[in-house]
Amino acid sequence: GRGFSGVDPRSLGKSRSVYVGNLPPSVTLAELCDLATPYGLLESMRFMPSSTYAFLNFIHEKDAISFWESGQSNGVMLRGNRLFLNWAKAPPLDPQVVRLVDSGATRHLQVSNISDQTSHRQLAELFKQFGDVESIKLQVSSGAAQVNLTNISSAAAAKEALNGLTMGGNPQWTLQVNYTQPKPIN
Repeated sequence: GRGFSGVDPRSLGKSRSVYVGNLPPSVTLAELCDLATPYGLLESMRFMPSSTYAFLNFIHEKDAISFWESGQSNGVMLRGNRLFLNWAKAPPLDPQVVRLVDSGATRHLQVSNISDQTSHRQLAELFKQFGDVESIKLQVSSGAAQVNLTNISSAAAAKEALNGLTMGGNPQWTLQVNYTQPKPIN
């Protein structure tokens, strides 16, 4: 078939951007990111929840190639749907994002020193001002959370703004925000 721009996607050649089609209804950002995580670091994604497709933009072309090749050989499945993977035109990679990645940045933030009264909703409200939140894994008993945003630039902005922020006027709850690697999928 032809892509949405009327161009045969196979003519685009390899890139760091992969079109993912035939998504099941009501797929989540977290499910999409979990698909790509084993292959490499995602810089960003474009996803319209009411659509059956998304674009995953890897930092490195070699990671996009590995993901694409797995779709061609074994098939990538999500909730029983075999996904269609094809090349997409990659947006330019911002040199600032490259510098951030070289210094350890990811889309994944470990947030520690949070109150045991902190809710998932409160964290979502706090982080969504920086961009789309893929997922939040709250670990109340350890006073921590992993917050995954959909792109590295948003995660960097959140880290910059929130690291050292005192919550509720209580110095005991001064946030510590650091980059982390995604947790392996079990």
